[in-house]
Amino acid sequence: MELLECGHAPTPSSLTTGYATWVAGEVEERLCFPCADVRMREQIRKDVRFTGYVNSAGTHITTWTGGELAKVTSVQRGRPRYTPSGGYFRMRHVTASTPDGRRWSGRGSDGHDVINLREVRS
Repeated sequence: MELLECGHAPTPSSLTTGYATWVAGEVEERLCFPCADVRMREQIRKDVRFTGYVNSAGTHITTWTGGELAKVTSVQRGRPRYTPSGGYFRMRHVTASTPDGRRWSGRGSDGHDVINLREVRS
């Protein structure tokens, strides 16, 4: 059985490789999904911005694999805006809080799960 740099086997998955690639400077590590989620939680404790995903219920900001990073505290959606191709989207403004009590704010299209957040400074 192949072990990753975290010491675990890849996470069973029919859709992916079963591991996340974590790059820090010149070092590249392959981590199982639970270890990658822990690493991301540790990383955002140090950062003032991060990218996450709004879960399908709209209640949490998660990692790509679904590990919870922050709880959504409010969501506001703008008016529909039309695209040159004939489609439309609405801008979504989200505020969230991490377990350490820090507050975050971000925005992105409500047609996509990905969202960039920045720490709210008092």
